[in-house]
Amino acid sequence: MKLLVAIAFLISSVSYAQDSVLVHVVEMSKDDQKKMEFAGVFKSSLSLEGGGKSGFAGISYDLLLSRKWRVGIGGGYSGAGADVKFYPWGVKRDKLVMNIGLRANALLPFDGTNYMFYSAPIGFSYFTLHRINLELDAGPLLKRQFNQSEIAYGIGNKINYVWFSLKIGYRFSFYAMKRARELDRME
Repeated sequence: MKLLVAIAFLISSVSYAQDSVLVHVVEMSKDDQKKMEFAGVFKSSLSLEGGGKSGFAGISYDLLLSRKWRVGIGGGYSGAGADVKFYPWGVKRDKLVMNIGLRANALLPFDGTNYMFYSAPIGFSYFTLHRINLELDAGPLLKRQFNQSEIAYGIGNKINYVWFSLKIGYRFSFYAMKRARELDRME
């Protein structure tokens, strides 16, 4: 419960900082705009994720490197990992876009065998007008035990063919927050 309260506080504070930016950002050069977004989609995202790179459930941070490439890290119950995503037609705001990727995560259950999961998911992302992003993907799974001589047991042993991710997050821009602080100091 404390974790959920902390996440809600973090998202609301980022949201407040972003909303204060919208008051000041009226005239902006193309270079400034490119520093904070691609095609109207802010570069950074903090998300709650089920499956995927965070284990069974956790938090992930994603960063758009361009309109077509994104990297992410995540951690949670009971694992951690990273992924790379490619958007063949680029990210767009308020449009359903396809993505393909590569993901690796360590699944480390408290009472079972530890595994590395490797997957190649295909999915869809939706970046709303209100900076919320939704994502669903699934792909074939290759899993490897950390200790091959150990007898496999636990929930990780029952996951065999497909690994998935369901994510809801909030998009923001560190550059926009920095720019808003600079504008506030100038006033």
